[in-house]
Amino acid sequence: MQKKGLKIHKMDDWERLRASLYQNFVRDAEHGGIDESKIAYRVVRNKWGIYESKKTYEDGVAYNDGSWMIFSTSRVYKDKDQTLYKDKVFCKDKDQVITDLYSYILFLRKIGIDAAFEMYYYAISFLTKYLRFVDKVFNCTRENQQKVGELCQAACKKEPDEIDCESRKDTRRFAFDPDMTRKMKQADIVRWQNRTEKEITDKQIKTWYNPGLSVRKNVVELKQHGIEISVGRMYQWIKEYVKD
Repeated sequence: MQKKGLKIHKMDDWERLRASLYQNFVRDAEHGGIDESKIAYRVVRNKWGIYESKKTYEDGVAYNDGSWMIFSTSRVYKDKDQTLYKDKVFCKDKDQVITDLYSYILFLRKIGIDAAFEMYYYAISFLTKYLRFVDKVFNCTRENQQKVGELCQAACKKEPDEIDCESRKDTRRFAFDPDMTRKMKQADIVRWQNRTEKEITDKQIKTWYNPGLSVRKNVVELKQHGIEISVGRMYQWIKEYVKD
């Protein structure tokens, strides 16, 4: 994606700023007041930014009630007929940097972040980790640092309900507590995921199952409610849950 001869900014200046801000939050976590410590601990737990709305886990699982939001940092780039997936966002100019930054900052406000200085740190983290651009497009100058702060102040003046984030809706049915999954083997996570998927589907079937209909008609009925299962799966559920 990089054109020959163009020098991509190394981001080391923005990283120095991020690291300095982070150390300030670490000190606040240890020695700040109640409000400062609460925010500081949240920052320490989210060193590279927040990209999902807050979840409540029970036995390691949180279930989507329809209100979940997620900020995807993956982008699709096309080169001729080939689609390339990149884990960085390449910004062609300063306007695009500001647009992408403000989009993320508004997401933070939408999910409930209301302190501009906390928002500022996450914005710098997002900028450092995910945005890429040519040298001199958006170097870590005082002017550009101030611009990021202005974006945060503007977002803080908005009420969450004012912000349209429909494209940020999280469509996952559930999520696992990352503090638990990071200690697990991948095979165990997959088994846990399959078991949870089955439990959710079983509850949905129970809600809409009609004993007065045939197995095949129940499958059709369930599909109308967004539950896609096979006839075999329907037979299995009846065997497990319906008493003779």
